[in-house]
Amino acid sequence: MGNNDIMIGARRIAAALKGPVGQIKLARVVGQHIRWFEDARSQGMTWDQIIAALTAAGATRADGTPFTRGPISSAVWRAEKSIGRPKPTRPAGAAAAKQRFRPRRSGAISGTKILHRVDSQSEASTKEQRAIKTGDKEDSGKSALLRLMKRAGKQRSSIEDDAD
Repeated sequence: MGNNDIMIGARRIAAALKGPVGQIKLARVVGQHIRWFEDARSQGMTWDQIIAALTAAGATRADGTPFTRGPISSAVWRAEKSIGRPKPTRPAGAAAAKQRFRPRRSGAISGTKILHRVDSQSEASTKEQRAIKTGDKEDSGKSALLRLMKRAGKQRSSIEDDAD
């Protein structure tokens, strides 16, 4: 598929998006033209290049703005998944065009750490609640209740709790 074929296919997609009474759903058009997207990707075209070709051919959203990477790549992925096709591979020379994985950065701690903290707090508070109910001499209800309150207020570290 040459450059001319790419543009012919992009014009066909642009025409398919225009219905008699408005814009046709992107997912439907992508499903009808999935082979074009697969060929473009297998030739090493990036999503940005595919979108540029579609925009140049006149394929836009209903409001006239160009499509972005998200809706196009998602529609292609869903269409490939629905017909059971594996994701096409790029040629060996397209290494520079590969997308890099960028992990999300946030201030939150990982889910594993959260689960570990919740589990350790649940165990400790269960032991302390048992001590309150049974009235152990060594661990009186008042001191156990104070420890529970401190833990809820995060005034003590889990290391100090383990030393008790």
